[in-house]
Amino acid sequence: MNEELQKALMALMQAIQNDNHAEAMLIILQHPELLEIIQQMQQQHEEEQNPLRSLSNQAQSAEQRYLQRGDVSGLDEAIDYWQQILQHPDFSKQDEELQLGVLNDSAVTYWYRYGAKGVIQDLDRALQTWQALVKKLPNDSPYLPRLISNLGAGLSNRYARLGELADLQAGIAAYQQAIAHTPPDSPDLAAMFNNLGNGLTDRYSRLGDLADLQAGIKAYQQAIDQTPPDSPDLAGRLNNLGAELTNRYTRLGELADLQAGIAAAQQAIAHTPPNSPDLARRLNGLGLGLTNRYARLGDLADLQAGIAAFRQALDHTPLDSPDLARHLHGLGAGLRDRYARLGELADLQDGIAAYKKAIAHTPPDSPDLARLLNNLGLGLSDRYAQLGELADLQAGIAAYQQAIELAKKGSLEDLLKHSRNFLLWAFERDSWQEMAAVYPNIQTASQHLMEKQLLREQQEAFLTETQGLAARMAYARIQTQDLASAVEVLEQGVARLLSAALAGDNTDVSPLQQAHPDLYARYKQQRQTVRQAQRDYQNADAAQREAALKHWQTQEAAFKAVLSEIRQQPAHENFLTIPTDIQRVYQAAHSRPLVYLFDTPKGGYALRVLQQDIQAIALPELSFEKLQAQGNKYFEADFNAHTQQQAWHQAIEDLSTWLYTAIMQPLLPQLPRAFTFIPIGYLNLFPLHLAWTKENGTRHYMVDKFTINYAPNALALVNAQKSAILPSDNLLLINEPKPVEASELPSSIMESIAIKQHFKQNRELPHEQATVSAVKEALNNSPNVLHFTCHGGANVQNPLKTGLLMANNEMLTVADFFQAQLQARLVSLSACQTGVIGFKKAEEVVGLPTSLLHAGAVGVLASLWSVEDASTALLMTRFYHNFMQQKQAP
Repeated sequence: MNEELQKALMALMQAIQNDNHAEAMLIILQHPELLEIIQQMQQQHEEEQNPLRSLSNQAQSAEQRYLQRGDVSGLDEAIDYWQQILQHPDFSKQDEELQLGVLNDSAVTYWYRYGAKGVIQDLDRALQTWQALVKKLPNDSPYLPRLISNLGAGLSNRYARLGELADLQAGIAAYQQAIAHTPPDSPDLAAMFNNLGNGLTDRYSRLGDLADLQAGIKAYQQAIDQTPPDSPDLAGRLNNLGAELTNRYTRLGELADLQAGIAAAQQAIAHTPPNSPDLARRLNGLGLGLTNRYARLGDLADLQAGIAAFRQALDHTPLDSPDLARHLHGLGAGLRDRYARLGELADLQDGIAAYKKAIAHTPPDSPDLARLLNNLGLGLSDRYAQLGELADLQAGIAAYQQAIELAKKGSLEDLLKHSRNFLLWAFERDSWQEMAAVYPNIQTASQHLMEKQLLREQQEAFLTETQGLAARMAYARIQTQDLASAVEVLEQGVARLLSAALAGDNTDVSPLQQAHPDLYARYKQQRQTVRQAQRDYQNADAAQREAALKHWQTQEAAFKAVLSEIRQQPAHENFLTIPTDIQRVYQAAHSRPLVYLFDTPKGGYALRVLQQDIQAIALPELSFEKLQAQGNKYFEADFNAHTQQQAWHQAIEDLSTWLYTAIMQPLLPQLPRAFTFIPIGYLNLFPLHLAWTKENGTRHYMVDKFTINYAPNALALVNAQKSAILPSDNLLLINEPKPVEASELPSSIMESIAIKQHFKQNRELPHEQATVSAVKEALNNSPNVLHFTCHGGANVQNPLKTGLLMANNEMLTVADFFQAQLQARLVSLSACQTGVIGFKKAEEVVGLPTSLLHAGAVGVLASLWSVEDASTALLMTRFYHNFMQQKQAP
């Protein structure tokens, strides 16, 4: 302190002593640095009076060395200071606020050191302290919410280390309790929302309920919204949000989530000091986002940047850090991706080495171990394919098997993914026994994950992992001559959401009613309550939607509890489960044979089921690669059909010729005159009935020689057969909705007149009357024949948005029909592309026909491409004449 400042300080002290406040203020304005000097003097005085405060300040200063510079020794030093305070004979004499602060702050330091070094005893010490404090404090203590939130964070960390679900659930409950007891303007609330986001997203990773992921992302956003832009905590919360947006992308496939996740990760890094201990974790998160974007868009620059981020993360990761394994795992995955792209064996070797090192640094009881072993299996299987070393084969099998066994005790999603990866590798190697052993894991995990989801789009998200597996498993069953199991695998693996809905709607509940009337009454009442809650959610506006969703979730949970109680009763263990055994297939094939048709990378098969006889017909030309090539050519031409009609017509000709050569020709000797096709996956997109060949110079189509029906599976067919006795005498006709931004349908008047004459009871909604709301209301009046003359639109990327164009350019969509309840013998869709299904989950056959079957229709007539107005009207006229006057089955 210079002489001038010393004089000013003396003058200030004299002015204060004389109560001359004006003079004191003037001196401070002239020398503002005096404020800091006075504060230091005051602190020094307090420390001299109370040495425990001095030790506390030194502990916090040492801890800051870690938080700001990553110096782990600062945590060791801080803990030494805390121990001196806690063991000091005067500690128990201090006021309650100081004691609480020291105990909590010391627990936080132990918690930090656990994060830095991974020593479980440090975490245990922190948890014991927080638990004791929470138990001690009264419920109205203002300190309680922060302590409960800290306790939740510790429990979440222990879950991450040991995998005990009870710790995770208790942690989430603690966060929710802390938030409920915290004032809305409290500066602590942002941290609590961030912690809640951590817990919810961890539970999603464990149990697979997408509602947890959605709620976790919302909590992170709330935390960020309440965090000041200059807060040192902002970077961590941005990083968490970015990680879970990327995670949601991997499940739902929305590119906007991935882009937002990468942007959040980049913001987090920009707000992180270069020597922060958190920088490595945030660089690793950015690497994951970039490599995911590479997988989606194929830009090699993203992959290279992702690998660079992983390497930077490792450069900033101490060798004793518990994060080391996770960062090695990221690098290994990036290098393996680059090997797949560029073919450099060195990348694969380095990736495998990174996986092995990560496993060596992972505790045997860590929930992360299964994922690391799975990725090691992926790397070893790649190297075995490249080099053919037996040691890699054996080690790869062992890694997968270990991963699967560990996942059985942990994450359902991991169990599904690891089992899927192993099955795909086994298929490549013709290892049918390995496939048979692992496939039940896939069925069980997939079913449980699907059942946990409330919304249909969430259910579909978990079916992505299983696409193509049923066909491969059926192929394997055929190789072992187990044809009945091959058929069962296909039945159980396709159109699963439709099967679940049909099982729920068509189960015979009379045995339950007779044996347990009270339980039956509760089941019936709760089922109606759930359906009403679902309708309320669908019709809720934006302001009511969240509350409606929570109500639906509550009622669905209550319904599942009733189902669980029913299934505990003798003879009702399988109540409302999906009946997809071979006997159900035989029932469907009793009067008309079924022909299952599927492709795999090794070629395809047809399985003809005639009564109780099953025959497998090999279709070597029906490989996935060839089918995809034919489909790409056709759909490209279809996309450009409005400007290049001739090319589109030629594409149809080429496709239908190939369908005959690759599929129909080998099948012809085994086909009866009438049969039902059950195509699997992408084969649903192709007009199999239009396959043709020339005989004696004359073109012959399959549909000329055979009566061909289609069904998504045998269960749907059995349901239709039972309901075929429904009358067909009450018509609802939707006639050319207007106004719409589409061409007019001049033949619709002729079409409607020709159709209505066959029905004494009929109702027409023409033109402006055909609004979405009016049509939905009319559907509730139980017409048994529905006919739509309108424009249609197929959305192959999001088939729930496929629909029929109603008045005012509103779409009556697949999603709408999934919520409807029909009793219709026939639904005719006299519109363009109404039979097209979605590409992404083709095995679910999501489209207008399936949604109508789901809603209760017995049969659906639809088109696979754009159709001419006049010719369609003539076709419909003849069709209804044959159906209603000639009594021919549709």
